[in-house]
Amino acid sequence: MSRMSRPDPADVIARTLAGYTLPGHPYPGQLPDELAPWHCYVVDSGHCIVVTLPKKNGKPPRERDTVPAPVKAVLRTGWTIHNYTGYVVCDLPYDRDLGLLVDEADTEWDSPAAATEGSTTGGTTAAAWNFMQLELTAPGAAPMIGQGGLTREQALAEVQSLLDRAALSSPLFVQAAETWRRGAVDDTVHAGPFIWAIYEHPADENPTFAAMAWLDDFSQRGTGAPATWTTGGAD
Repeated sequence: MSRMSRPDPADVIARTLAGYTLPGHPYPGQLPDELAPWHCYVVDSGHCIVVTLPKKNGKPPRERDTVPAPVKAVLRTGWTIHNYTGYVVCDLPYDRDLGLLVDEADTEWDSPAAATEGSTTGGTTAAAWNFMQLELTAPGAAPMIGQGGLTREQALAEVQSLLDRAALSSPLFVQAAETWRRGAVDDTVHAGPFIWAIYEHPADENPTFAAMAWLDDFSQRGTGAPATWTTGGAD
């Protein structure tokens, strides 16, 4: 029997994580040669390795079985390369309803300082950019706020990735994704109860503070009252 043709990691990542990844985010450390081709930077998960989980029935892993897992979790748990398919196999905890069970301490984001490095003028720290996704719910808003410390281009790309991913799941978001791609007025776009926006914040300040100011201004213009919202902080 001939050996099964091995997949190209870049092609697998492009097909399975379309709209979820951001280019230009190399891993800051040294990855093993076997894992390096499977590395990607996922919008809502940071630095990941695309892996498959062991199958109890012994069948070989397939492309649809792949899942992005934090680099630290893969390195700590250990991995093998499947003999015939070439996929990375890593025995990580998985729940049918919740998906991959990840320790937050394993999630690695690029340092905000890297995005703003060298962006000072005359000793004054330049503004950085961030993004948010807002779902209008009673009695207030529940925003998803990015990590901050981005360039404007990076913040725009983060929102475009979120919108493209949403558009794959519902036609409600298709127009919003196209509007953002063409250039949204005031860096804000709406679709149903959802709002996406990018905004500036001081590079040395928690981006949540500027998000609160943005939401208050948005609420004042819409209702004449300050915003009431809940958040767990930066996403």
